[in-house]
Amino acid sequence: SEIITSNKGTVDLFLGDRVYANFGALRRQRGHPTLCVNAAKEIVSKAGVMLEPFQKIANDKQLSINIGMGSGKLVCGDLGSESMLRFSAVGDLSLLVCAVE
Repeated sequence: SEIITSNKGTVDLFLGDRVYANFGALRRQRGHPTLCVNAAKEIVSKAGVMLEPFQKIANDKQLSINIGMGSGKLVCGDLGSESMLRFSAVGDLSLLVCAVE
């Protein structure tokens, strides 16, 4: 998450081994696609170090990461109910990005 926030992104959700992030969703952000790509490149460059603690658990099988990204229009805002409310971005683009990843 530090890589995402250092590239002006917002972590939306941790789900299992996935991290969902938004760039430019909270407020208009010039160059948000580039910031997203920069974050992805930094994650890939540090993947070996990040995956190292899990190598032994995986019985030394090859571990890898996948990154899906897209740029377009989404519906953004607070989602949920009174007991559990959080900001998120939803739409066809987010479903497409999950499928591409």
